[in-house]
Amino acid sequence: MTVYAHYDSSGTIHALVVVNAPEGTSPMLTPKPGLFVAEIEGEVEGLNLNPEAADADLETLRTVIQNLRVATPIPRCRLAPKP
Repeated sequence: MTVYAHYDSSGTIHALVVVNAPEGTSPMLTPKPGLFVAEIEGEVEGLNLNPEAADADLETLRTVIQNLRVATPIPRCRLAPKP
């Protein structure tokens, strides 16, 4: 299971999506206009975001949305000429 965040340019989380898909597959998540999607990686102190864990319930996900934000909201990229 994987947790994805729908967030805006300031890092505010608007929704969390929990996906139970086979290893190596990636869901097609389409956010509302102005929002981005990213997989939540790593651990947050005091919260277990592993959906397979017993304490990863709706209250935990609500706590994430209310108290946390995406720290690096928009990845920057650089374009390069094709070889």
